[in-house]
Amino acid sequence: MRFIWVVKHSEEKLQRTNNVRGKIMSRYEKGKAKTIEMAMEYQNSFVEGKSYYWSEIAAIQSDLERRARRYGLLKELRENGII
Repeated sequence: MRFIWVVKHSEEKLQRTNNVRGKIMSRYEKGKAKTIEMAMEYQNSFVEGKSYYWSEIAAIQSDLERRARRYGLLKELRENGII
């Protein structure tokens, strides 16, 4: 059940990021929203039963960790077991 809440919570957070009082999103905000979206897709792919090579997992997690550091999402992604 925790996994479903995490996805739902992240989707709500992404929607709030996309609707910043009708303003045009900055490059930073777009990058942060894209990082959250990528993390959700990566997490959902395991639920759907997609299999990865170890090298693919390492590359994806490395990219997500780099992006998480840039956008201040390290704690959130670690709590959700993504990185």
